[in-house]
Amino acid sequence: RRPEAYVEHFRALFEEALRRRTRSAFPVGCLLSGGLDSSSITALAASHGTAVEAFTAFSQDPASDERRYARQVCQAAGIPHWEFTGTCDDPLQGLDELLRDVESPLVSTDRNASVLTALLHSRRCRVVLTGEGGDHLLDEDGYLADLIVRARPARFLRETRQFAKWYGVSAGEIGTSALQVALPVAPKTWAKRMLRR
Repeated sequence: RRPEAYVEHFRALFEEALRRRTRSAFPVGCLLSGGLDSSSITALAASHGTAVEAFTAFSQDPASDERRYARQVCQAAGIPHWEFTGTCDDPLQGLDELLRDVESPLVSTDRNASVLTALLHSRRCRVVLTGEGGDHLLDEDGYLADLIVRARPARFLRETRQFAKWYGVSAGEIGTSALQVALPVAPKTWAKRMLRR
């Protein structure tokens, strides 16, 4: 009935989703890029009294380094913040030490993932939260899915072609992605089961 009700309802859902995911006897790790999604998750988790530690992978390129935003979030929330870079010329450099730190035979070839795994292990984090996918409802998939749900096929086709042209991919690829977002959970679950068989 009021525009503010959308914000209030979203906040209630967001807090409940976060509360359910942070039940742990160990610290909760947050992969904090400094962007809106991971910053919101990290700050809200910390505000609930959860033992939170933030982990930021940073780029050596000054134009892509967003550590200052991540640092501001951690300072405001009063939580530990760990920064690391996984960039290295030789991906095998220090592999023996890394295997010893991770204590697992499964080590990703992605240096960031390997360093992060070692860091999380050393800090005893058993639950890890990220902002990954947080903007999917606000990007083209969510926008196009809304057009499907609101039964606007002509506009959906026109906009899908425009997005495909912009990204340099096929309209089918963009349209399929939007359809996946628009489908209710039950048909998606059924389709996955059928595909597995």
